[in-house]
Amino acid sequence: EDERSFAEVAALCHSALSEAWEADRKGEDLVYIAHGKPEGIAVEMMDCVIRIFDWMGKEGVDAELILKMKHDYNKGRAYKHGKRY
Repeated sequence: EDERSFAEVAALCHSALSEAWEADRKGEDLVYIAHGKPEGIAVEMMDCVIRIFDWMGKEGVDAELILKMKHDYNKGRAYKHGKRY
């Protein structure tokens, strides 16, 4: 298949997240099987993760390194980043 632009990948991620939101709004389970296909909120969220990892792979990004860097940074951040709600 043709390579997707970043904008198209971002739009597809947005679509998957919107589908997860809609599944949550409908009260669907996190994961269930319908006609042999995995469905549910967590499945739609994973669609987004897969698209992100696929894009990172095509761009040559070391996803594991970025995840560790971000996690290490976040561990040092204040709870709720100083916001009170």
